[in-house]
Amino acid sequence: MGIGAAALIGISAASSIMGGMAQKAQLDSQADALKTSYQLDKSKRKRDKSYFLGKQRAAVGASGIEMSGSPLEVINDSMYEFELDEQIAKENYLMRRSSLKQQGKLAMIGGVLGAVQSGASAFGGKTGMLPGSSPQFSMQKGLLPGSTAQPSYYTQLPVGWSK
Repeated sequence: MGIGAAALIGISAASSIMGGMAQKAQLDSQADALKTSYQLDKSKRKRDKSYFLGKQRAAVGASGIEMSGSPLEVINDSMYEFELDEQIAKENYLMRRSSLKQQGKLAMIGGVLGAVQSGASAFGGKTGMLPGSSPQFSMQKGLLPGSTAQPSYYTQLPVGWSK
């Protein structure tokens, strides 16, 4: 393998790693944006809750009914529903954020594995492709001394190698 081929393998490996890093950075950025969005939505839900419960209390107060029994149960049920909505929103946010972070980690691993694959595919798993040899050399040179197998990529050592 010449210097040019090695450089191409290096560029391909670096490109795979950098692609994985860029994808991870993008997914981490989305996770951070999701956190900001959740916090803004939480603030809006809190304001809506205060507004709604205030209207309910005002309606009960204007009617002259005491804040006990049925009216109090309605307000308590409303408060419970708002709290439940908040818990659901928080769980959804945490699951989505965790998913984005996990995807980022997997993208990074994919980039590294792509780099390893680039290097491995350059050799094709065949010793005949190592520096100083070629498939034609393996076939032309014949068998290693003392071998009974037929010539192949795997039976001839590269030039300068010994058993």
